[in-house]
Amino acid sequence: METNYNVLKDSYSTAVCDVLPWSGDFWPTYKDGINAVWKDGEPSPAEKYATAFGLDVDAFMNGISLSTGVLSESYTGSSTCSSDSDCDGGSLCGLRGKATSGYCIPTWYGLCHAWAAAALFEAEPKCDVQKNNVTFHSVDMKALITQLYDGAAIDVVFTGARFNGPDSPEELDKYGRYEDEARRDVNAAFFHIAVANILGKQGRSFIVDVSSDLQVWNQPIQKYEFLETEIVDKAKLSLEYFGSAKYPFNDAATYLAKCKTRLTWTAESIEDGALTTTGRIEAYTVYEDYEYSLELDENYTIIGGEWLDHSNANHPDFLWFPAAKPSANTITDTGIAYADVLALIEESLECVDVTVSPDVPDTPSTKKTGKDYTKSPSYTKTPSKTPPTKSPPTKVPPTKAPTYPPETYAPETTAPATYPPETYSPETTAPSTYPPETHVPTGDVLA
Repeated sequence: METNYNVLKDSYSTAVCDVLPWSGDFWPTYKDGINAVWKDGEPSPAEKYATAFGLDVDAFMNGISLSTGVLSESYTGSSTCSSDSDCDGGSLCGLRGKATSGYCIPTWYGLCHAWAAAALFEAEPKCDVQKNNVTFHSVDMKALITQLYDGAAIDVVFTGARFNGPDSPEELDKYGRYEDEARRDVNAAFFHIAVANILGKQGRSFIVDVSSDLQVWNQPIQKYEFLETEIVDKAKLSLEYFGSAKYPFNDAATYLAKCKTRLTWTAESIEDGALTTTGRIEAYTVYEDYEYSLELDENYTIIGGEWLDHSNANHPDFLWFPAAKPSANTITDTGIAYADVLALIEESLECVDVTVSPDVPDTPSTKKTGKDYTKSPSYTKTPSKTPPTKSPPTKVPPTKAPTYPPETYAPETTAPATYPPETYSPETTAPSTYPPETHVPTGDVLA
């Protein structure tokens, strides 16, 4: 792991993925996950899969709902409802089909973690595929591979502590930083080192929860760029940002560097067809500029850092990546077979005429503005004013206590032996049950 400020600045100032992560939907829980109909006049991705592969349609769709749809809320203590007016705190009433009663579900609950992981590892479906007289569009295949990644037993490499709320009241220290260490991290120094080592040095993408609050928005990273890296006067920076002529955090810091880094990721969408190979991915490309200081020792080794200005409140919560694809024989507890979905995707890649959705206007890369930003033409992230205090059912890597103080980066550790980027983990079967947040981290993210 490279931790020298000058080496990172000179050798790894920017990097971009060789293959950009594709855009797909996060299949909101309140819409019943992949049971939701996205194309008028056609069945949902779940119904199509059950029909094409000879499964009991009702039983399969019920299983999807119990796993990641409306019925998954039946065992979490969520309030019952009959309409959206019965819900508050950023929730809507999730109703299945013609049901008159459902559950109040935060609109951000869904499968963003599974979509982001699949978008890193799997090829983007291009063209329509026929299976037993059922037509699968690109969106259908993305939905199925996303559901598969949610239910598969996959080791992940993870760092940071997930903040589980509540968002208010905001408790700040005298320097304007969050008192809660889980909300304050991931530390700025660790962020700087991580992006440069993982994408810059190792050449692999990763996933970031780009929301530091209760909500979780896992996004697959396309690119980073160090826009500004400058050694500055310690007293001047300290006075400007922390109101003290003496730098208050790390007496071991010989130098301070002020940095601005642009992190670019792929956002969700429900647009059909090939997006990455046609350039349409640009419409779902989002970036954020993060500002922070780095603490350096006499050898310019990074030994800590602090978020600055707007980034004090708006910075990544945690970052992670899957150690490998699912095993080839994976069948999830809902009945989706990895081999079946891969066969559909592989056939879709053999086409000549690539499907391009004609109805979505071109848009440039989008600046993420605070917590409210358009995720796609269909979904807008709307933070809750009074967020729920329970942990959401969305399966993301688990919360763990930070292993480093806020002003320092995590110590270097060695990743597990099963982790080489170019290899797959040994075959395993998916767990028979998959309660929320059961992924187990297998090592430090910066091996």
